[in-house]
Amino acid sequence: MNKKQEDKIYCSLDYFDQDVSLWQLIPAGTGKGLKRLKFIVDSILNSEESQSVKPLSLMITGKQGLRTHARCFLRALGYENPYEMPLHLLESSSGEIHNFFSPMRSCDSYIISCMADIHSPSIKTIYEAMAKGVYIQYDHNRNITEIVPVFRPIIMTTHNPKNIASYFTEKIDHVIEIEDYTKQQLELIVLQRLKYCNLGYKEEKVMMLTVDYGYPKLHNIIRLLKDAITVMLAAGRTILSVDDILTVMSYS
Repeated sequence: MNKKQEDKIYCSLDYFDQDVSLWQLIPAGTGKGLKRLKFIVDSILNSEESQSVKPLSLMITGKQGLRTHARCFLRALGYENPYEMPLHLLESSSGEIHNFFSPMRSCDSYIISCMADIHSPSIKTIYEAMAKGVYIQYDHNRNITEIVPVFRPIIMTTHNPKNIASYFTEKIDHVIEIEDYTKQQLELIVLQRLKYCNLGYKEEKVMMLTVDYGYPKLHNIIRLLKDAITVMLAAGRTILSVDDILTVMSYS
């Protein structure tokens, strides 16, 4: 690697999801899920449909990479500021789900992850917002029932789509499955992340070992990569080596 490569400014991997385009994502499996997301984006951007009374709703299913796909999908439509929350955290208080969808919240879209908990009380509010474009809440201070509109897109993700009741999925505009990544695709993901960070690598084995040690879970692979980058930067280098990967594994 030349001196120019070594002098490049390191970009944190934490910002990858905020910058990557839907068209830059590595396809999973046969790539059918990613293709469908692109078709939906093109259809929305190229159509002249009248304003719908309910928000765009989409559920992404699969084992990994779901939130990255969700964020990229919204960004492709021009939504840069989604508000994200796992479903179970919307149960932290009785009014949390209403706070989540509040028209006063500074966001342009919603991402709700871990939707498999279909027995959550919040499901009713999500269902109303998605199916009707409004939800009903009771204002205890004023002792009145309010009808609150929801216009922003609602994107949901789940690893267990079979746990989602049919009455709920029937109201979702689009349900997209992301297939499993092959090992080769995971190695390309590691390479893509390194290039994003302006980092080099000594040999192809760097990608292979990162995937092998974290396989089959993508988030484990990315965590391992982050830790290896930390080891590398601590040594004052910008070229990732096999030794960096092995050092991380020696502490696990």
